[in-house]
Order: sequence, then structure tokens, then C-alpha cells
Amino acid sequence: MKNSSHPACTTDAPIVGLIADVGGTNVRLAFAHADNSWSGERVYRCEGYSNPTEIVRTFQRDTGVPLPPHIALCVAGPITGDDAAFTNLGWHFSIEAMRCDLGVETLNVVNDFVANALACPRLPSSSLVQIGQGATARTGYPIAAIGPGTGLGTATLVPDNKGGWIPVASEGGHVTLAASNQREWDIICHLRQRSSHVSGESTVCGSGLESLFRAIRDLDGLEPINLSASEIAARALGEKDPCCREALEIMCAMLGTLAGNLALTTGALGGVYVLGGILPRMVDFLQESEFRSRFENKGRLSSWVRDIPTWLVTHPFPAFPGLIGLLPEQKVQAEAIGSV
Repeated sequence: MKNSSHPACTTDAPIVGLIADVGGTNVRLAFAHADNSWSGERVYRCEGYSNPTEIVRTFQRDTGVPLPPHIALCVAGPITGDDAAFTNLGWHFSIEAMRCDLGVETLNVVNDFVANALACPRLPSSSLVQIGQGATARTGYPIAAIGPGTGLGTATLVPDNKGGWIPVASEGGHVTLAASNQREWDIICHLRQRSSHVSGESTVCGSGLESLFRAIRDLDGLEPINLSASEIAARALGEKDPCCREALEIMCAMLGTLAGNLALTTGALGGVYVLGGILPRMVDFLQESEFRSRFENKGRLSSWVRDIPTWLVTHPFPAFPGLIGLLPEQKVQAEAIGSV
């Protein structure tokens, strides 16, 4: 099966590289083509592997296609020089050693939210749902991306004044979490009993949703129940459990606060894109939640933030268009990224 972020693509366009989105739970790989499309996408669980090289080799074996000479790969964690680390997996590897091990000419490794952010300007309108109404993006200004998955990722794109973008990687998911009401303050104090630092990622991601649910039940004096994030979300959306629904409502509200903070910090008048996790499966819930009101609730700068649009990305492989742009034949201006 072949997908594209552009409506026009040909099935006979040559393969120009391999793209891989290595998250904290799953790895998505595909072959990239010269027309900005991709084919042969497969998804693997990180569990059972010790590094991304093993997964790339598994993908090559499963597809039976030789590795192309160029690979663009994104990882869920920070990159420092030649070292790439995974925040929620414990993996780390040398980019140059991986390139040599795989025998490819170039291996471009970026933070996963850099790839997601680079994809945002390339996505069709059919892959975007505006959250809140009335705001319009301004051209020539930064855009920001934020999203809960296994963790909470953030990144920014700054215009390069040449029609392209300069990506800025960040770890904004680890900012200290602030409360907006008494209930949230009680939850944060409860979470501080286990960790001295309660970050945005502590509540706004898959494991964060689970922490919210446990905290709510503990604070309400209810018997502990072990539910996964997907189970909590399903019960919340089905209105079968008030604790699950409250947990999901609080997560959306906190996500709005954090997205608004990111917009203020980066000056993202070009808009804020929300990606990842279960959000594409709960569009109506997010629209009806406090996400947008909390995004705009910035005191004296509320009117300024109110003019910034927020979009939910519903694309099934949001990092792929950004990764394709990093391959040598397709490369966009990306001065913040090092290629080996």
C-alpha cells in the first residue's frame, strides 16, 4: 500500500531512501520515493529489540528490498552531536556507528518532533482539524508542534526567509507542570509524593493519563484499579467511568495550557499543531474539552494568543513527510540538523 502527503503521486517513482519514525513504543518504517510519497510501510514494537539498527534490518528482511543508500530517521529523545538517546526506552547509539553498520551513504537522525514539525507545512488540509474557531495563521512567523504519545514532544520551525524552515529541537515536555485550579494542584501534590519533579509529560501522555487516573481515584478515596491508557480513553469516550472521563478531560486541559505556553515561548503566530497518541481518535472530545480555552487563558496576553490557530493532525504517519524532506534528493533547509 502506498501513501502520500500530496494528492498527485506516481507508483513508478524511484525509491530515494528509507524513512523510520522510532518512537517510545512503536517504530514505523517505509521506502521514500522521488515524488514525496512512500510505500511498504510497516510498524514494529520496540519491545524485543535493543537498538534501531536491528529494526531496520528486520524491515529489510521482511520486505526483501535492499537498503537504499540514504536513511532519514527520527528518535523519541534528544540528540547531542553523534549520540542519539531515547528518553523512555533507555536506548542510545552512535549515529556514525549505525551508518557504518548498515553500510549506507547518509544517515540523517533528528528528534521525532523535529520530523513531525517539518511535516506540518507539507500536510494537506484533509489531515488537519482546527481546534477552536476564528484564528488565522500568519505567514512569516514560527510554527510549533506538540503532542502526547509515549512521552510529550515539542519542536518549533522558524522561517529561514528563503521559503523554507529551520527546525529547533526541544524537550518542552519536561517543563515543570503548573496547576490552573485546586483539583489540578491536589493532583500535582499527590504526584509529588512519588517524584520531586512533576513535568508536563507526567500527565500529558499515555503513562501520564494513567497517572492522572490513579491520582483521581486515590484523592477520591476509591479502590485502586489498574487500567492502561487505551482502556482509560475508551471508558472515558464511552462515558462508562467518571474517573476515566475526568482524567481525559484534565489531560486535554493541561495539554491546552502547555500548548499555549509553547506558543508564547516561541512566538508561534504561524500556528500550533497538535499530534500523536489517541488524539486523532477523539476529535469531538478534544473540541469540546477545555483545550482551547486553556490555550487562550494567558492573562494580559490572552488576546495575543487568541489569534493563534491550533490544529489537530490526523495523518496516520505524520513524521513521514518531514523525514522525506531530509533525504539528500529532497532536502529542505535544516541548519539545525547534522548529517553524517
